Amino acid sequence: MLAREFAIGSHPWLLKLHGDVAHPATIVLTTEKYGCLEKPRERRVRRGY
Repeated sequence: MLAREFAIGSHPWLLKLHGDVAHPATIVLTTEKYGCLEKPRERRVRRGY
């Protein structure tokens, strides 16, 4: 299952969460917070420049 896809039928799927329940401030639930995790170089590479 990829981002923005619906889980259809009875096929198993996996949701990868980021963070640690022992450290709630590290849990990522939004795109905005996920973007904060990236290092500047990784962000440039992902965007293609």
